[in-house]
Amino acid sequence: MKEGNNFEQPKNKEEENKFKIIASKNFEELYQTLDKVGGLNGSKKSYEASELKEIIDKVRGGKLDISYITRTDGLRDKVESLIKTKESAPENKEEIKKDPNNFKIETLEETESKEILVRTEIHGDDFNGQLLTKEILEKEDLIPKYKIGMDNSVNCYLSKGYDIGQGRIAVIAYVEKDGKIKACSYYRSNSQGVWRYLPDYTVNENGKMKWYGKGYGEESLTLPIVTQKALSKIISNLPIIKTEESPELIFAGTTKKFGKFDADYYEETKEESKKLSNLNYKEERKTPPEQIQLKKEETPDFSTVLANWEEVTSLYGKISIEVFPSKDGILKFMFCKDSVGRVWIGGIEDNSEIQSTGLRKTWIDGGDLSTPAYEYPIQIEEYGNPEVIKVVGRTMYIDAYENYLKKIPIIKEYLKTRVKKDEESANKTVESKLTIGNSKNFIELYQALEQIGGVQGSKQFYSASQLKDIIERVRKGELNINYVTNTHSLRDKVIDLIGIEELKR
Repeated sequence: MKEGNNFEQPKNKEEENKFKIIASKNFEELYQTLDKVGGLNGSKKSYEASELKEIIDKVRGGKLDISYITRTDGLRDKVESLIKTKESAPENKEEIKKDPNNFKIETLEETESKEILVRTEIHGDDFNGQLLTKEILEKEDLIPKYKIGMDNSVNCYLSKGYDIGQGRIAVIAYVEKDGKIKACSYYRSNSQGVWRYLPDYTVNENGKMKWYGKGYGEESLTLPIVTQKALSKIISNLPIIKTEESPELIFAGTTKKFGKFDADYYEETKEESKKLSNLNYKEERKTPPEQIQLKKEETPDFSTVLANWEEVTSLYGKISIEVFPSKDGILKFMFCKDSVGRVWIGGIEDNSEIQSTGLRKTWIDGGDLSTPAYEYPIQIEEYGNPEVIKVVGRTMYIDAYENYLKKIPIIKEYLKTRVKKDEESANKTVESKLTIGNSKNFIELYQALEQIGGVQGSKQFYSASQLKDIIERVRKGELNINYVTNTHSLRDKVIDLIGIEELKR
């Protein structure tokens, strides 16, 4: 008898659960079934759905033996069957690809938006004696505008972006789970360039926000990849709102003051992180970059791009983001690259259940592997590059790429693999030299760069968009002229054109 056909109808709840498990055609359906069932009773203990999925993922990745899966309701047999048939095995690239790439952003009708707002609950403390209300959100046009599907049990509705100061952008997220909708605050991190959840905060003696809570660790607050990509598209296509009310009231008003630890985040997110194999998690000193190695199955598969998009940040300017699966299919890595070619890992995630905060239940601690390209001086220790320092608002950042990140084997492999692919598309060197040299102004220069597709520098290939971004930042005084490659005398041409502009002034 083939699985999924000609079953007798279940007679009770236990039989119904077993029927659904056996009828699952792939791991996606099996995980949905476990979520609905809520867990299983094994011979020695009870398992929550999230625990079962985590064990199954480890079995699929070869980290655990199949015997770790309970036989209750035929679960072990079903997992073994699915692995053998490879209907949903991690190496099945088509299943991996469909996760973040096929998402869509749906614009809500006005009636839908109002219905969602009416149902929304705000669980925040007062901020300087004032509570955030739905009326304030409506007045500031921070109501639900867009919908993204997280998984079968969670929907996320997002507002437009608004300015919270210090170069940061935030949105109000309306997360629907188990029939309830809750307002949350999401913001874009300056140092990593990725979006995070705000779990709590502190204020200073003047009643201003002093510190954003880090939860169980900064990486536990990084939003899922599908949300990252959606927020990037929303923010890039709409003007940022300057609120009439205090932006801090809106931002802080969805959550709790630090120290209570009774917010949903602390109840729903696992306190202990998942650790990557072979990494040194000692807190005394940073691991020498050359020693940061992962097990082969945990390393990124650079032949498979799950998703890609661009983000514009106050600290880095334009950054490009690419997502790759681990070779065992269990993890996803977000690689970020700025316009001057610096690379860092913005986040690592698994496929655990989405909670009412919009975060995943479990989180991956990348340790020193997750060091950002711009870091706080105290955290990068002796590896900081004093030649590249940037200040945003009242915060100073120092370059961590030159002396640290670019020496990490995984980062080196990314540059070798991805940059090499870009290099193969650039084959017009003679034409590029002539066209760049003949440009009479920046408009002509940018047209020439677009026409040739990019330029090979001494260390890496630069696309046209990267070169234009670097040149614009040089023109604004944000970067030194040395950031412009001098291949085909491009740097000299930029110096000449800047000189012409100054003479015209």
